[in-house]
Amino acid sequence: MEENMKKLEDLMDQDDGFLEALFGKETAEEVQAFLNGKGVSLTLEEIDQQRDFLVKAMEADAAGEELSEEEMDKVAGGKLYRGRSRRPADYDPTAPKPFPW
Repeated sequence: MEENMKKLEDLMDQDDGFLEALFGKETAEEVQAFLNGKGVSLTLEEIDQQRDFLVKAMEADAAGEELSEEEMDKVAGGKLYRGRSRRPADYDPTAPKPFPW
């Protein structure tokens, strides 16, 4: 999984539209197919874990809170919330379900 997380981090760094496209997927299966097409192979369980950490990170960010270093490291290696927010522009922290998948 570590190699795949590195690939995922690289995609986030290199492609500004990557997160928008990723968060636009409706199901974990769609996310998995999208990532496979980008050379990142994650199980549905790993995708669910990343979603949970992303939601937590975005909620903390919206509330002006900071995650611990350990928590940030769990979010795709911490790349999403170290230094600047990389959340989708239309993210609504008050929405009951931030990501359908």
